[in-house]
This record gives sequence, C-alpha cells and structure tokens, in this order.
Amino acid sequence: MRPLFIVAIAALIPATPVPAIAPFPKSIPISQSIAFIPPSKTIDEAAISTIIQSVATFADQGYFEALESLFADHIQTDYTSLFGGEIQGHTPESLMTAWASLLPGFDQTYHDISNIQVNIEGGVAEATADVIASHYLDDQYWQVSGQYNYQLVRRADAWKVEVMTFTLNHEVGDRALLEKASAVAAENPNSYLQLERVAL
Repeated sequence: MRPLFIVAIAALIPATPVPAIAPFPKSIPISQSIAFIPPSKTIDEAAISTIIQSVATFADQGYFEALESLFADHIQTDYTSLFGGEIQGHTPESLMTAWASLLPGFDQTYHDISNIQVNIEGGVAEATADVIASHYLDDQYWQVSGQYNYQLVRRADAWKVEVMTFTLNHEVGDRALLEKASAVAAENPNSYLQLERVAL
C-alpha cells in the first residue's frame, strides 16, 4: 500500500521546469579602451615612485629597519628651509637613528606624498614630490607642507635615495611638539634603537 500511495502523491505534484543554467564564460571581455592604455610610468619611474612613497609610509609606521635599505651608503639631507642650520651628511644608520629618536614619540605621523615626478639620466634620477606632513601628540598637532627633491642612484639593480631636500611652503600648529616627541621617544625607544644599543 505504501508504494502505491507514494506513487499517487507524486502523480498529483505538477512537474516544475528547472531553468537551464548558462555555462560560465571562460573569459570576460575587457573594453578595448581599457586593455590598451599604455602605462603612465616606465619600470624605473614606477620603482622610484614606490621608493618615495615607501620612505614616507615606513617612517610613519616606524619600520626603520626596512627604511634603511632604501638609502645609499652616503646620504645628504637638507631641511634648512624648515630648521635653518646646515645641510647634513648621513649614513643610512645615522639617519634612521635620528628619525627613530623623534618620529615614534608622536602619537601618529602622516606624510601625504603626491604629484611624484621623475627624470632619469643613466644611473642617476631626479625626482620631486609634494608633501603634507602632519604630526599628532596628545590633543595637539604640527603640520608642514612643501616639496621634496630627491636624487637617487642605481646600485646593484636597485634605486637608492642619495639626496633629500625639503622646501617649506607652509607651517601650522605647534613646533614645540618636536621637543616633546623627542622626550617621549627617548623614554620609550623604538625597536630600531633598542637593537642598535644591543649591537653596541
């Protein structure tokens, strides 16, 4: 009886057509106008732009070990338009020590890099970039804006920053935060400084 009952019920249920499923295309066509846009930068220009962005990003994140690798053996930095004084000469280690002794003392820094322009002649490159550098500590901030000029050299198939010059356009906020941040960084040294002290 049970099999006949099941057959009878099944006969009463109308057959529901199952929609056909279209096969998924093997490839999705790309607009011709998108597919054939030439790159805006050469491979070297792209590499240099990445380095310039990385200098800012690594500095903001306190990755001084990685940041050190982006610089040549001898570096010239010029912040005289901001601080006066003299153009400074550094090794990668001494420059990272200087930055690690200040930047981590802020609650946050943000170097907004834009409008990177690169000119390459042989193994030497000149580049410029606009920057807005914001520094936050407690409820205060200090911000400078201007332009960086870079000189990079090719070393073992990699570009390295050899010269950095900052030209100040505008400054707002409290410059005294630099001294406060330096004191905070001295009390709580970044891992880069800790490793440097162990090495000594």
